[in-house]
Amino acid sequence: MVQPPSDELGQEEKPLSEEDLTPSNQQESAPDKAALLPAAVAKGQEKAQAAVAHGQEQVQQVVKQVSQQRQPRWSALKRGRLWLVVYVVGLLFVLALALAAYFYPVLPGDLPLTREFQEHTNPVLYNVLYFVSFIGYPVQAAAIALVVLLALWVVHLRSQLLAP
Repeated sequence: MVQPPSDELGQEEKPLSEEDLTPSNQQESAPDKAALLPAAVAKGQEKAQAAVAHGQEQVQQVVKQVSQQRQPRWSALKRGRLWLVVYVVGLLFVLALALAAYFYPVLPGDLPLTREFQEHTNPVLYNVLYFVSFIGYPVQAAAIALVVLLALWVVHLRSQLLAP
């Protein structure tokens, strides 16, 4: 049989000889193994206790982080009111733009500016406007949607894939 490492016995390792491997020597070494078993069990229990203690420390750190990130009620209400104000201001701005478009369908200077763009053929302006309109074609729009879905799938945000 193979001898246990020297750390467990407190002795130096010796190479095994043929005599050590005979059945009579194996029977004599069986009580030695039985004596080593409680030491191995104790060592395993120590490792398990160390792992449990390490796990408890990690749990306590996470609990501490969560408690630090929680906000008092007044702070959450203040933040909610701020977002509500931002939303209402944005809504009023969009409403003002809609009313302006309704009352003034053609803005002053709109027609001369449009004619000026049509008279001069600037390749940079043409390419920019072509690119902007190119995205709106059905094939390109579908390709962009598929790229976004693939990106969400790759970063494991699969629940967002189902959202409308």
